[in-house]
Amino acid sequence: MQEKSARILSLSNIEEHITITDGELPSESKVEDVYEALIPEKSLLDRDMVIGKTLTIGEGESQFQVKPVGTFIVKDTNDPYWTLAPNSYSEDFIIAEALFKNDLLESNEALLKTGKFMTAFDYRAFKSTDIPKLLNLERRVNVEISEMMETIILVDLKAQDILSSYQQKGAQLKTMLWSLNVPILVMLAIYIYMVSRLIVRRQLNEMAVLASRGAKRTQILFIYFIEIAILGLLAFVIGPYIGLQFTKLLGGNEWIFGVC
Repeated sequence: MQEKSARILSLSNIEEHITITDGELPSESKVEDVYEALIPEKSLLDRDMVIGKTLTIGEGESQFQVKPVGTFIVKDTNDPYWTLAPNSYSEDFIIAEALFKNDLLESNEALLKTGKFMTAFDYRAFKSTDIPKLLNLERRVNVEISEMMETIILVDLKAQDILSSYQQKGAQLKTMLWSLNVPILVMLAIYIYMVSRLIVRRQLNEMAVLASRGAKRTQILFIYFIEIAILGLLAFVIGPYIGLQFTKLLGGNEWIFGVC
């Protein structure tokens, strides 16, 4: 029996996503110069095939012997592995990936029609630091594939427009937050300057006493430097924790108000 229009293909790790309904998984090597293959259960009836019967695919010098050895159904129709419906392979023969790469493709590279690489992203796990890498994905794929062969490359990242919009809005939000923070930082700097002057004025008498007892200016400065260093170290260690707890408190209150 001859099939002229059928395709031979492989799907990575397909055995993890299907249930064999009849027969067995195909061998990872040719059996008597025949490629063993899987076919969808539906296509067995639609194409009037029989498990174990050898078929001839192609014409002329590009002929291959294929034998369906098993039929399958998908384990989970909602599995992101199936970017195409399983029934879309009803006209095809699915052979083992190792056999496809190491035998069929090695000796018949010119017959390769399409190569598809598909990835299912968990969008909930995206971080803002991942966005530049994802937006640069198309360029990287084009560069890497072009170094290996000259071919048409199509990259379809469904979330690309959303990520671009998010990155743009993120930049706008960062600018807005800085515009709000700068006045606060300026006011904080002025406040620190005023408090510092007040502290220095209150401690002028102590400085005068130290100077009268023979302390040099550098020694007085060193004493106050040690005091500032100790206070600064305590603020550095304790400050972030207190700030974090305060932020959680504000966030918790906002959440409660939102629910109410």
